[in-house]
Amino acid sequence: MPQAKHIQSAIEALLLDEDGIGQIETRLGGYNIFEAIRHTRAEERHSDFLAFLLDPKETHGLGAEFLVQFLVTAVKAISSESRPLSLGDIVLKDFSGCLVLRERHNIDVLCIDETHRFLLAIENKVDSGEHSDQLVRYRQVLEKRYGDFRRVLVYLTLETDDPSDENWLPVGYRDILSNIESLSGTHGESLGEAVAMTLHHYARMLRRNIVMDDNLVELAKAVYRKHKVALDFIYEQTPDDQLERSEFAREMVSKEGKRIELVRGTKSTVNFFPVEWKQIPACNATPADQWTKSGHSLLLEIRNARTSIKMCLVIGPSKNETLREDMLKFAQSKPKLFPGCSKKLYDKYTTIYNTHMVEPAALDRQPVEKIKDDLESWFQKFMDGEFREILGAISEEFAEVGES
Repeated sequence: MPQAKHIQSAIEALLLDEDGIGQIETRLGGYNIFEAIRHTRAEERHSDFLAFLLDPKETHGLGAEFLVQFLVTAVKAISSESRPLSLGDIVLKDFSGCLVLRERHNIDVLCIDETHRFLLAIENKVDSGEHSDQLVRYRQVLEKRYGDFRRVLVYLTLETDDPSDENWLPVGYRDILSNIESLSGTHGESLGEAVAMTLHHYARMLRRNIVMDDNLVELAKAVYRKHKVALDFIYEQTPDDQLERSEFAREMVSKEGKRIELVRGTKSTVNFFPVEWKQIPACNATPADQWTKSGHSLLLEIRNARTSIKMCLVIGPSKNETLREDMLKFAQSKPKLFPGCSKKLYDKYTTIYNTHMVEPAALDRQPVEKIKDDLESWFQKFMDGEFREILGAISEEFAEVGES
């Protein structure tokens, strides 16, 4: 009883702490358009917005100023004699004719200025890392295609990670945040209301989700030291909805033992394999030490992230690279059967079917029991519908194809 009273008093003190908890809630709270549409850590969406800001011809009203600031940020950290463009070149040249492209030559963002024979390439990594020799391959493509262009190659990551190829310049999202806040401050009054609001929302989203806010971290540490008893008790009582969903997903898969078999299950992924595909060599062409001990080269996967639950079909590593390419092309040729199919083949894992099992917005608003009901309903419809179609299509197309 004394311990219970002690904890109760600690929680009451926590709730009444306006200087500590109140400040944190104020900084983390409030409507944000990028958070509302679940684009906080979506790598492609960050690249889309970055391309929008870099394009001098877009409707943001900044002209080439963001492009200029970004270039200065990228090159100023290296010695002047090593810079592909001098700071003077960057500041004084007119980049208004620059063409900004997404996914050209598989590069996330590519800015090409034919007039000045110059290009900026950006490889953007939010939650993923480099694929093997990716930066080297991209650089070689650019050197071959744009041989006489001066090139600024940027490796953009959350924490300004060092690239594997020294020809790429490391830039972090903290730099992006700094550039946006600088431009917002300089042009705040001249920008249209919608653009100013969008830049403000994006900067605030970066501070809350991508770039560590040092002041907020120090405040959180101070609050924890002050209210350690209450916060430790609250943390111990917090249900792990993600783990509960994963355990339920494993149960769903196990119940379908006649058609599929569970390969492995973790908190974030549950993999399973159609029994029928065991007889197809092309579906079992992965060395046991490269993915799973089962040797399957295609796996269905329930991706159970904190903010989303998806059903995916993934091509894994294989001894036969042509086979992997054929599987991707086959899936791309049937977009209705394989929604969310990747546009390109990655070195190890390529997703060729990708769809939400539960709408992301429901995860924050519905109790876990309702989420389970929705998951089970979706899964049964999938197994009786799309699963059968995917199973038949893959079986028919690759039944006579060997492992190598």
